[in-house]
Amino acid sequence: MNQPVRNKKEKSRSGCLVCKRRRVKCDEQEPSCQRCIKIGTECPGYKRPVKWSTKYEKTAVPDRSPTNVYRGKTSRPAERDQRLPVLPENPTLLAPTHLEDVPRPIETREFDTVLVSGTLKSIGTIRPFQDCSGEVSALLHYYFSTVCHVLSSFDSLHNPFRSEVPRLFSQSPLLLYCVLSMSAAHLYQNEESKIAVPLELQTKAISYLAGQLPTPPPIDGLEVSIRHESTVGRFVGSNVQDDVLLGTVLLGMTSAWHDVSSTGLVHLHGSRELFKAWMSSSHLNTTNDRRVMGATQVFMISSMVYWEAMSSFIVDQDTDALSYLDVFCHLPCSLKRYPCPWTGVGTATFIYLTKTAALVRRLRALRRSSSGMFQRSDGITQDTSYYSDLLRQATALIKSISALEAPTVSSFTDIGDVFTPLGHLIAMEQCYRLAALLELTRAFPEVVGTHVVQNHDAGLNDDEQEKDRPVERVCNLALRILWIMEGIPVTSGTVSTQLLPLIIAGSVLGLVSRENIAGEGIESLGSSKEVARWRDFVKIRTRWLYQLIRLKPVRHGLLILEEVWARLDNLDAAGCSGDLIQKSQSHHWIDVLQPRLTHENPQTLPGIGISRDGEICVPTRHDVVDNGDSRDRSYHPLYNPLFSFHTMPSTRDGYLWTPCGETIGLSTKAVIKSTLESSITETYDVIVIGSGFAGLIAARNLSRDSGTRVLLLEGRDRIGGRTWTANALGEDFEMGGTWRTNRHQPHVFTEIHRYGLQSNLKTSSGTAAVEHTFYTPQDSRPALVDTLATNIAVQNVADAFFSIDGLSSRELMPYPHDPFRRPALWTKYDHLSAKDRLDQLDVSQRDKDLFDAMISSFGAVPGSECGFTEVLRWYALGGHSMAGTFELAGMYKLGGGGMTSLARAILDDYRGHVVLNAVVEKVEQQGSTVVVSTKNGRRFEAKYCISTTPLNCLSDVSFSPPLSPLRMEAVGAGHINKGSKVHFRLAKPEPGWFSMANGYGTSPWCFAFSDHNGTTYQADSGNFCIGFGYGARHIDTKASAEMITTFRNNIRPKAEVTAYLTHDWANDGLAKGTWSCWGPNSMSKWLRELQRPEGRVHFASADWADGWRGFIDGAIERGTTVGREIEVLLAGDNAIAKLNGAPTDSFKYQCAGFCRFKSHIPKDQEP
Repeated sequence: MNQPVRNKKEKSRSGCLVCKRRRVKCDEQEPSCQRCIKIGTECPGYKRPVKWSTKYEKTAVPDRSPTNVYRGKTSRPAERDQRLPVLPENPTLLAPTHLEDVPRPIETREFDTVLVSGTLKSIGTIRPFQDCSGEVSALLHYYFSTVCHVLSSFDSLHNPFRSEVPRLFSQSPLLLYCVLSMSAAHLYQNEESKIAVPLELQTKAISYLAGQLPTPPPIDGLEVSIRHESTVGRFVGSNVQDDVLLGTVLLGMTSAWHDVSSTGLVHLHGSRELFKAWMSSSHLNTTNDRRVMGATQVFMISSMVYWEAMSSFIVDQDTDALSYLDVFCHLPCSLKRYPCPWTGVGTATFIYLTKTAALVRRLRALRRSSSGMFQRSDGITQDTSYYSDLLRQATALIKSISALEAPTVSSFTDIGDVFTPLGHLIAMEQCYRLAALLELTRAFPEVVGTHVVQNHDAGLNDDEQEKDRPVERVCNLALRILWIMEGIPVTSGTVSTQLLPLIIAGSVLGLVSRENIAGEGIESLGSSKEVARWRDFVKIRTRWLYQLIRLKPVRHGLLILEEVWARLDNLDAAGCSGDLIQKSQSHHWIDVLQPRLTHENPQTLPGIGISRDGEICVPTRHDVVDNGDSRDRSYHPLYNPLFSFHTMPSTRDGYLWTPCGETIGLSTKAVIKSTLESSITETYDVIVIGSGFAGLIAARNLSRDSGTRVLLLEGRDRIGGRTWTANALGEDFEMGGTWRTNRHQPHVFTEIHRYGLQSNLKTSSGTAAVEHTFYTPQDSRPALVDTLATNIAVQNVADAFFSIDGLSSRELMPYPHDPFRRPALWTKYDHLSAKDRLDQLDVSQRDKDLFDAMISSFGAVPGSECGFTEVLRWYALGGHSMAGTFELAGMYKLGGGGMTSLARAILDDYRGHVVLNAVVEKVEQQGSTVVVSTKNGRRFEAKYCISTTPLNCLSDVSFSPPLSPLRMEAVGAGHINKGSKVHFRLAKPEPGWFSMANGYGTSPWCFAFSDHNGTTYQADSGNFCIGFGYGARHIDTKASAEMITTFRNNIRPKAEVTAYLTHDWANDGLAKGTWSCWGPNSMSKWLRELQRPEGRVHFASADWADGWRGFIDGAIERGTTVGREIEVLLAGDNAIAKLNGAPTDSFKYQCAGFCRFKSHIPKDQEP
C-alpha cells in the first residue's frame, strides 16, 4: 500500500546553543528556554553565532584613502593557493569572547562556533578559503590579540596592522603566511615542541614571495637570498604589488624571530629595489603624486623607512645607498598625514636617523683602522682625509635635522587610541630627533661650533647654546631625551619604540666613577646623583619594554648599556684622563653591539630579530613602588637579573615578631601603584570594588574580553584582598587564602594552569605526611593520640552524622557546586547546628569531641555555632569523606611566589585602571548611572558596579537605594569566622604533625599543623607551622608572651618559638574576619539573595559562593559569573544604542575586539 507523501518540513535553525547541541526543539522563551530551566543550566540566549561561508565571495572593502585616490594592490587572485585555510569574514572580530581563549594558552575551537560582539562594516569581509585549521584559528586570534600590539606604537581601528594588513592578506596568500609565521614565532618562542610551526609557515611565505617576484631569487636555507649586486635595477618597470613589498619587509624584520643566526639583512637590498619599483608603479616619484597618498601607501613607506633606520645601526653602508628615501623628507604641506605604527609622526626624522647611523658606523670603522686607512665597501682605500668628507656630511645632516618642521597635533589624523594620544607620538619624534643629534655631536664634536639644534628641541636658550661645549651638549641632549621619555606613561603604545633612544641616551650615563655614585653632590647635569638616577630610569623602562612586547632581544639592550657603563666606570676607576667625547669614542655602544652580532647575534633593536637563548627574570608592570619622591631613584624595589640583590615593597598589613623586635607591615609583591592620576577619568562602563580574586577576575574578563572601560577600586595598598603572600625570614608565607586542589576546585585549577603555575604546587607536611597527632580535650593539656585510630573514629562519627532520616550525604547534597539544584533535600535540615546533630547521635562523647574539634577548623568555631549544612557542604565538596575533605582543603598550596603570583598574573592581563587606597563609602544609583564615592573624597561614575566587599563589611558602605531587607538581614548576621592565622618558626625541625583543641574549653587555639613554605618544596621535616585560633578567644597579635605560651600549652608542648607573623583579620576594617563560614539557618535563607543584583549594582564575593564558599575557588566562581552577567547587560545596552543609531564609545571598543585598553601605571613604577 502506497504511503501518502509527506510534505518536507524545513528544519529550524533558531533556538539556543544548548538545545542545538542536544538536537532538540527550543521554545525560545525569554529570558530562558524551558529546556535549559529543566536541566538546570544557564540559557545562552538566541543570538546566532557568526558563521563563515564559502558560498559567496565578498570583496567590497572600504578604504580610508581619499576618494578616487590610490587603492592598495595585491597579487592576482589566480595566483592564490586554493588550499589556504579558512579566514573569517571579518578579521578584527577574531577576538574571543572569553578570557580562556587568549593569549596563554589559546585553545583550539571550531570556527563556526566563535561568538563575536558585533560587526565592523568599515573593515568589510574577507574572501574565505577552504580547510579550516584550528591552529590557524589560534594564530589569527593571537595576531589580533597580541602581535598587533607588539608591532605598533598605537592601537585602535586605525592601526594598519588591524585595518590595512587584514585587508591585504584577505587577498594575498603571501601576506597571510607572513602574519601566521610572525604570530607563531612570537607565540611559540619558548616552546621547543612547536619550533617547527613558525619555520614551516615562514617557508610557505617565502615560497609565495619567490613566485611573485619578476625573477625568483635563489633560496638559501629558509631565507630569500637577495644580494645587492644581483638586485640593482632588476625590478625597474615592474608592477610591484603592495602585498609583495610588505611581505618582504615583514619577512626581513622578523627573520630572526625564527632563526637566531639571521639578521634579515639578506632581504634588505632586494627590498630596496622592490620599493623603488613600487614607488614608480604607485606614481610616487613626483611631488604632485605624493600629495594624494593614501593610508596604505603611508604605511608602506614608513615601514621601509623604519627597517632602514634599525638596520643602519648594524650594517656598514654609504649614505648614498639611502638617497632613494630623500623624496619623503619633505612631504607637501597639503598632504593629509597618517601616523605610522613604527615611525609615528616622524618618518622624515627616521630618514635622517638612518643617515646618522650610516655616518657614525663609517666613522667607527675609520677609527678601528690601525693604519689610519679606511676600507670602503667597494674595496677602494682612502686615507684619513676621508674624515673631512664625513664631517661635511654630518654638518649638513645636523642642519637638515634642525630645520625639520616640528609636528603638530592638527597636522595629523586622530589615531583613536586614548592611551597613545598624538602628543606621545610627537614626543617620540622629538626623542629620535635629539638622538640623531646626540650621535652626530658625539661622533663629530666639531659640529658644535658650526650649527646648533633649534631651541624648542634641545630646551636650551641661545646663550646656553653659544657657551655649550661638545661634552655639555651631549649630556644635555641625553638628559633632554630621558626627560621627555619619563613624561610618557608606560601604558603608552610608544613604549614599544623607545629602546633605541634609551640606548643612545643611556650610553652617555657612564661618566662618573663608582666611588662617587653614592656620594653627595650638587644636583646638576653630570653629577653622580643624576647619573645614578637616570641609569635606574633606563633600566626600569627597558624592563617594562621587555614585559610589554615579550621579545627576548629587548633584554640585550640593557646588557649592552651595562657593558658600556662598566667599561666607562673602569676607565674612571683606573684614573684614565679624557672627557666624555674621548671616552665614548673608545667605548661606543655600537662597538659593544658588534661582537654580539658577530658571535652571538642576539638582535637588540625592535624589528630586527630575537634571540632564543635563556629567559630573563623580569618584574611585571606593577612591580615598582614609589618611595615618596618621584625624583629620587635611590630606592628601587626591582629584581635586577644582573646583580644579586632583591628588595621588595612593603604593605601596611601584616605583623612580624622576633626576639630582636617587631615589624609592622611586611614585604610582598602584592603591593602595586595606582594608575597615573592624569589618566584617571570620572566615567567608566564598570566599576569593580575590591581587588581580591573575585574583583580581579571580573575586572580582567570585562576589560580584556570586550574592551569595556573598567575601574578597579581597592581600599588597601595592595591587591589580593584576604589572600596575599608575605616575604619574611627568608621564606614566603600565605597570610590569607592558601590551599587549593586540582579538579575538585575547577575555577582556581583553571587559572593556575592558564598561567603555567601548576608546577609550583606543593604540599603541607602537616596534612600530607602526618607522623604525630595531638588532641587537647576541654580544659586540659595536649596529648599524643594515635593518628590512624583518630581518623577512623572521626570517619565513623561522620558516617552517622551525615546519615539523617535514611538519607546519605550524597542524597542530601548531590551537587555541592550547585546546592539549590533539585531535589536539594539539605534545606530541610538547615536549621540545625553541628552540635544539634551530634547530640542526636548514639556514639561516645570522646569521639563526638574529636569530630567537633576536627570540624571546628571549618570556621574557627565549635560545633554549636557552625551550621549542620555548612559542615555537609565541606564534606560533599571533599568527596563525601573526612580524609578527602582535609586533603582537598588543606594539603596543596602554591609555591614560587604563592597566591600573589597568581593574583599578579591575573592583574597583568587586566587592561583597565586601578586606584588603590580608595575605601568606598557610598554607592548611589541615579537612573542609568552608578556613582561610587570614596572616603578620601573621590567620585566615579559607571553604568554598572560590581561590589566584592566582604559580607561582614557591607554594612560599612552606604547604598542608595538601600539594600533589600533580606540582604541586610544577612549582612547584620554576617559570617561567623573571626579566627586568627599565625605562622610560627620553631627552633628545631620536626616531622609532620597535626594538632587540634576542643572548642568548649579555654584554648584560644583551634588547630595547627607543620608546614613548609618558600624554598622547601619537599622534606621529611621542617621548622615552620601554622596555627589557627578560635574567634571567640582572640589573642592580641602584639602580645608575644601570651601568643607563645598559649600555643605551647594548647597545641605543641615544649615547642620553642623563635618568630611568628600574622595578619589580624578579625580587626581588619576591610575584612572583619577570615574565610566565610555560616551558622544554622543561613544558606537556604540568604545565599540566593546575596548573589542577586540590586539594580545596576552586582555583588561578587567568595562569602556567598555556591561551591567552595570562603575559598579562592569560590571567589573566582563569583567573579566569573557576575562578570558574565555584566557582559550580557553591556551587550544589550550597546545593541540598543546601535539600533538607535548612536553607538557608544563602549560599543566601539567592544566591536574592535582587541583594541588595547591597557592599565595606566605611573612612570615611576615601570618594571
